[in-house]
Amino acid sequence: MSETSLWRHFSCDASTCVNTCCAGWRIPFIQQDRERIRSLPQEAQQDILANIHLPEEAIAIKNERCSFLTGENLCRIILDYGEAYLGTVCVVFPRQVNRLGRYAERSVRSSCPHVVMEVLGSERISILAGAQDDVETDFLPFRKLRDFLIAALQSMDGAMAGKVWILLEFVKDVEGLLPCRALSLEMADKMIREYAGQYSSILTECAKDTSDKERVEEAFLFFAHQLRSAIHQKKALKYAPSLWSDVDRWQDDRRGLRTDMNRLSDLLRECGPLFSENYLTNEVFLNWKNPSQGYFCEDLYSSLAKWMIFYVIMLSAVRNGNLIEKVWLSRMVSDMDRDYTHNDEARHKMGAAIAKARDHVQHKPWLFPFW
Repeated sequence: MSETSLWRHFSCDASTCVNTCCAGWRIPFIQQDRERIRSLPQEAQQDILANIHLPEEAIAIKNERCSFLTGENLCRIILDYGEAYLGTVCVVFPRQVNRLGRYAERSVRSSCPHVVMEVLGSERISILAGAQDDVETDFLPFRKLRDFLIAALQSMDGAMAGKVWILLEFVKDVEGLLPCRALSLEMADKMIREYAGQYSSILTECAKDTSDKERVEEAFLFFAHQLRSAIHQKKALKYAPSLWSDVDRWQDDRRGLRTDMNRLSDLLRECGPLFSENYLTNEVFLNWKNPSQGYFCEDLYSSLAKWMIFYVIMLSAVRNGNLIEKVWLSRMVSDMDRDYTHNDEARHKMGAAIAKARDHVQHKPWLFPFW
């Protein structure tokens, strides 16, 4: 068993949370939870079950809020009956335990604003404790590849754009191996040696590409249009009310686009210098699913797409004079992340948009304004 630094530092903000997890989405209440409340008096059982939709196994939502959420953003189940009767999902969220055979790793999701605040911090995310020999032989190659990619992403050298290029190219190579044969330790070691040898030259090449501001702007506009259909409009417009028209204006006003990009870049250097690095590290590599079933591919593509959507929303907010600071960022990122983490259709759509465009000559994903 190992855990991430985010898991170890996590604590629920309860009534002071800036974006409560008890509102805005489906909250399961499963059979196991119903069994647990049977030890309560009959009147208490009926009180709880009156707010449960049994066919859907979910808590009734009123005005987009959990039926048990009080006006002070506290849970009435906890207040009236105690934490022992809280739903399983409510107890676990945003924690996540990922298992590969005997090996287990504990992490958290960015659907929680407290987690996002940690992601925005100055400390790089790390994996704490855990033994390599806990991992069964079939998964050892993936563990080694994952650890190499985290090291590449968290390296002090080079711009973020170059690191994203390395991730995408590396994942493409792994993706090519998965359908035809099992990945051996020897193959993993060979891939790591090859990419480690190219690391400096790749970063140098990408630094040249990203210095071409016109190409970066073209890439941004290309992806803004590609991702438009995947953005949850109702939520996005809470943070950037003129998002759709702003994208069209940037298409015609490149000088204004460059000005807005420079302003956003300055703001993020102040309030979230490791935002993109920590977000990708946490969402892709510390919340991994079974890698032999495509974790390398879909999770990276969809997480990059989510990060790009965050950037488009932030840029529109900056254009219209909104204050971009850590609390605003934590609220926006957690709000949007919830839809794409738990909505397979939306996640597939975003991942497909990145995968389709990844080899486009003029609009390479690593030219998107990572920094």
